[in-house]
Amino acid sequence: MAEPYRERLATMLRVIRLSKARGVRLECRHFFSGAALYANGIICASLTPVGFALKLPEESRAALLRQRRARPLRYFKEGPVKKEYVVLSAATASEPAAIATLLRESIRYATRLHRQDPQGGQTGRPSRVAAHEIRARHQPQDREGTRPNDSAVPAGAGGPGNRVSRKRPSDPAHSI
Repeated sequence: MAEPYRERLATMLRVIRLSKARGVRLECRHFFSGAALYANGIICASLTPVGFALKLPEESRAALLRQRRARPLRYFKEGPVKKEYVVLSAATASEPAAIATLLRESIRYATRLHRQDPQGGQTGRPSRVAAHEIRARHQPQDREGTRPNDSAVPAGAGGPGNRVSRKRPSDPAHSI
């Protein structure tokens, strides 16, 4: 099901001539039931049954929402809003010039968040980038559905093999 979305996303990039962005490696990959665009390994856009979503700075997202050219991204009806992303309206997504402008902005924004700072450290959250790439292939985004989210659900019961909670009687610290 995801392959047609990946092909459509790759075609969009070729049509608006973004497939050769200077200094940026662009790659279309499968992403849940759709496709995602990665810039230097960082996701910046997705094309799924929900629509065409872009990662954009707050000012750009706010302007698109105000103009009703986009809506907040939710991967399912009652799911959480994905921060930093908006889904373009059908009218906006059908304008090649608008897509080109917004995709360039999305690529700059996503890659800028993860560049090295002058002291040699990383800005953004590089450890989460790697985790996100793995999760994008195997788990729902934002970890929905991966485990119970109710604190009333008890953790697994410890048994004789549970070394964390097991006390050793010969240990003087535990005999007092």
